Amino acid sequence: MFQQPSISIKGAAGQGVVRFGEATPDQRLQCYRLALAFGQPLSEEDFVEREEFMSQQPFARGTGWRFWCVFLTDNPSQVLATCKTIQRHLLLKDISGVRDELGYCIASVVTDPSYRGQGVASFLLRHVTQWLDGPGNAAASMLYSSKEDFYAKSGWHPVPDFETTLSAADASKRSASDELCLPKTDPISADGISALCERDTQGLRAEYSAQDIGKESSLMVVLPTAELVSWLHALAEFMGLKTRGKAPVHKGAISNRDTWIYWHHDFRKQCLYVQRIRTFVKESEPRTKALAAVLLHACREADIWELPKVAIWDANPEMRLAIDLLASRQVIRASNGDSARREKLSIRWKDQGMKMDPMIEKNEFYAWN
Repeated sequence: MFQQPSISIKGAAGQGVVRFGEATPDQRLQCYRLALAFGQPLSEEDFVEREEFMSQQPFARGTGWRFWCVFLTDNPSQVLATCKTIQRHLLLKDISGVRDELGYCIASVVTDPSYRGQGVASFLLRHVTQWLDGPGNAAASMLYSSKEDFYAKSGWHPVPDFETTLSAADASKRSASDELCLPKTDPISADGISALCERDTQGLRAEYSAQDIGKESSLMVVLPTAELVSWLHALAEFMGLKTRGKAPVHKGAISNRDTWIYWHHDFRKQCLYVQRIRTFVKESEPRTKALAAVLLHACREADIWELPKVAIWDANPEMRLAIDLLASRQVIRASNGDSARREKLSIRWKDQGMKMDPMIEKNEFYAWN
C-alpha cells in the first residue's frame, strides 16, 4: 500500500501537520478550486464543470488522470497543494530493442498562497516522484513550465524546445496560393481521428524498428494515440461552447490521404496550436507542397475562429521547407526564426543514472497536458 507521508508546517492557526496522498472525491473538488487560475477566463463553477467533463473522457478513465494533494492532517478537506498525473504511452528504443513503456505528464502544480515558501510543493513533488518510480511504473515523466529551475531540483530537466508562429496573409494575397499548385485538402472530423492515429503509431513502430542507434543512445516518443489527440479536442469543444457559444467541428486537415495535421483551438491563449503533423510522402517536392497545403488550411481555420496565430512546436526541416514555400509567396506570415517557448518541456527519467538521456522525438503539442 502507498503510505501517506507527513511534514510539519506553520499556518494561520500555528504549527500543523500535513500529509500527502491521492485526492479523495471531496478533496478533488478542492483541488479544482485551488487550480482555478489554470482555467481562466472561466468562472469557478464553469472550471469545476470543465474538470468533471474532462474526467469523463476516454483518456482520463480509470487511472489515466489522477489528482494528488497535500492536506492538513486534522482537517483533510483543506488542500494546501495539488497536481495531476496524466498517463502517456511511450515508445522507447535502445540497444536492447524497441519496447512500450508508461509515462506521465505532471500538470496543474499549485500551492495555496497562504502556505507558500514552506516547501509544500517540493514535498508534494518528492512523493509524486516516489509514486512514479514505484506503483506508477513510469519510465519517464514530463511537465511544461516556465519555472524549470524549480522543477530541476526534483529531477525534471529542461530540453531545448522552440516555437514558430504563422498567420494567414491578407485576403489580397491569398490568390498567390493558386500559383503554388498545392494539393487539395479536406477537413478532418472527430470520427476520422482514430484510423489516422492508428496508422501513425504503426508507422512510428516501423521507423523505430528500422533505425540504427549507438550502444549508449536511446530514443523516446510519446505515442500519438487517438485518446491522447482527442483529449485536447474535447477541451477545445468545452472552451468553445463556454467562451464562443459554439464548439469547433474540424479537428485538422488531410491531403491525399498521406499527409495530415491535427490542431487544437486554445481560446484561452488565443492561438491555434498544431498538435501533430504527419506525412508518408517520400518525394521531396510533393511532400513540401502537401505539408504547405495542410499548414495553409490551419492558418485559415485560425482566421475563421479569429485566433491571431498558429503555433508549431519544434518544426523539423521538412516543415521549414513548407513554411518557407508559403512565406515566399506571402501566402502566410511567419515569425522570423524560432523563439524559445515560455513553458519549457522538462523530462525526468526513472533511471537517473543513465549515461545518456534518451533523445526526445516528435516534441509536438499533442503530448502537452
